[in-house]
Amino acid sequence: PRALGLTSRHLAYVIYTSGSTGTPKGVMVEHRGVANYLSWACEAYAPRSSSLVSSSLAFDAIITSLLAPLLCGGHAQLVREGDEVEGVKEKISSGCGIIDITPSHLDVLGQQMLADSAAS
Repeated sequence: PRALGLTSRHLAYVIYTSGSTGTPKGVMVEHRGVANYLSWACEAYAPRSSSLVSSSLAFDAIITSLLAPLLCGGHAQLVREGDEVEGVKEKISSGCGIIDITPSHLDVLGQQMLADSAAS
C-alpha cells in the first residue's frame, strides 16, 4: 500500500442509502473510519470466540459481526440465507459471542424461543 501511496484516508467502501431524505446517495467510508470502529468494537465486545453473521454481506453493519472476531483470533459463523430465524436460534443454543440482528428479527426470535421453552 505505501508503494502505491495509499493511506488510511483512502476509500474502504461506499454505502448506498436514502437516509431520512428518501433521495438515494452514496456515503464514502475511509479505511481509517473502519479501522477505528473495529478497534473500538474489539475492545468493547472482546469477541475472542465467535460471532454469528445472519445479515447480507451487502449490509454495512455486518462489519462488526464478521471482521471483529477475526481480528481478535475468533471465527465467524454464517447463517444460510432464508434460514435466519431457525439458523440463529440453533446457533444461539450452541453458543456464540456476537450477534447483530434487527429489532424485528430479535422480536420474532424471542417469541419463538419463548414458545419453544413453554412447549418443553
